[in-house]
Amino acid sequence: MLVSGEPVLLESCYRESLACADEVGAESLAFPAIATGARGYPLQEAATTAVAAVRSASTKVRTIRFVCFDPQTLQAFQPAIEDSA
Repeated sequence: MLVSGEPVLLESCYRESLACADEVGAESLAFPAIATGARGYPLQEAATTAVAAVRSASTKVRTIRFVCFDPQTLQAFQPAIEDSA
């Protein structure tokens, strides 16, 4: 169950991470499925939010990877990436 404002906070996490990467001159960045573990954020919504935030961010990072630690996470992220291409 999502609480009001959580999608905005999750999106901000990705954008701020990219901003920090830009500050240090990073060319690549890897993200786990943020908030989907102990925080219990719904996986499909997290994947959609993550991909949308990264795709819409203005960044100099050239390579961004989503690290999927299990099949369920991969199954959530693959369509989110393909649908946003």
